[in-house]
Amino acid sequence: MASTIIFAPNVGGGGGLTLLMALLAATQHRDDVVAILDIRGQAAIERAGLGSSVHWVRSNVTGRLWAEQQLQRLAVDDDLVVCFHNLPPLLPVRGNVTCFMQNANLVGLIPAASNRGWIRLRYVAERFLARHFRHRIHRYIVQTPTMAAALKSTYQPMGTPIDIVPFTAEPPYVDNSTPTGARRWDFLYVSDGSAHKNHHRLFAAWEILAEQGHFPTLAVTLHPERDAALGAELVAFTARLPVRIENLGQMPHADILAAYRAASALIFPSYAESFGLPLIEAAAAGLPILAPELDYVRDVCSPAESFDPMSPRSIARAVRRFLDAPEPPISVQSAEAFLDHLRFVTNEADKRLAITPAMVQGRRLNDIRQKP
Repeated sequence: MASTIIFAPNVGGGGGLTLLMALLAATQHRDDVVAILDIRGQAAIERAGLGSSVHWVRSNVTGRLWAEQQLQRLAVDDDLVVCFHNLPPLLPVRGNVTCFMQNANLVGLIPAASNRGWIRLRYVAERFLARHFRHRIHRYIVQTPTMAAALKSTYQPMGTPIDIVPFTAEPPYVDNSTPTGARRWDFLYVSDGSAHKNHHRLFAAWEILAEQGHFPTLAVTLHPERDAALGAELVAFTARLPVRIENLGQMPHADILAAYRAASALIFPSYAESFGLPLIEAAAAGLPILAPELDYVRDVCSPAESFDPMSPRSIARAVRRFLDAPEPPISVQSAEAFLDHLRFVTNEADKRLAITPAMVQGRRLNDIRQKP
């Protein structure tokens, strides 16, 4: 009998792990499913009772090579092999291979310059592997039209079908019954600290708001270790300025769902996503969304306010509109008013200038010298 092999040796956290657990939950009562998974997700998976028939893989080069060998050994003709980690098999395998592509870094949606150090090198290597071994894939699965177009443009996958099949955990996602008066935060941003998640511009927007006399509360979910540098910047930022930003740290998915109930709106300034799971969950919870005017956002939701993610001022203005305190537009004057202003400020400057007798005498001497 044909089996299903879920191959995810590099999915250890974040939205990828959430989707993986939803997939495992959908197959937990089937005896024809086996999984090869990253050990970093073991605690969360087993806590949810989803750890049966799993081969655990360490997150290093040796572990990855062992995982590829296990896949090659296990897969037989007619098996369905689901590569859930964005990459094709590195070794030839039997069966029908489907690649679930969910990383926007690998399809050109996130500029390579956004990443630094080993992360940038990792994505360079993974893009090479995705292109070089794409002939081993029989079908791609993505979750949005934006990802489908980017995948086709980046890899030109030789006529391999690309299916758009968005999925997540079964609804209802969130019980949003908390009374409005019980909200803890004005805005919530559910995200790690990756560069494309755009925290620096979000924090700069909060600085602009503070300068304008607005102090909305914001909760973020930065990982204490992986996002330690950004977390330290946030501590220094909040100590220096009267902004109200709280870091909730990394939380189990159930706690994130509860956090939606404690916020008045989701703000999501990321400038590239393969799916944007928090957008889906917030929309299902009936939570208003502030997000960039970008294709990936409109693929999955209709934001209450949109903005330019590259402009902190645009983000701040969207926040003010949502708070019903919009920043007024500039008042355009006539040319005559422009000249009147110049005359006024010039006269005021002259009044503030202390004129001494010596200065007056000096001006007269200069006038005499300049006469023909």
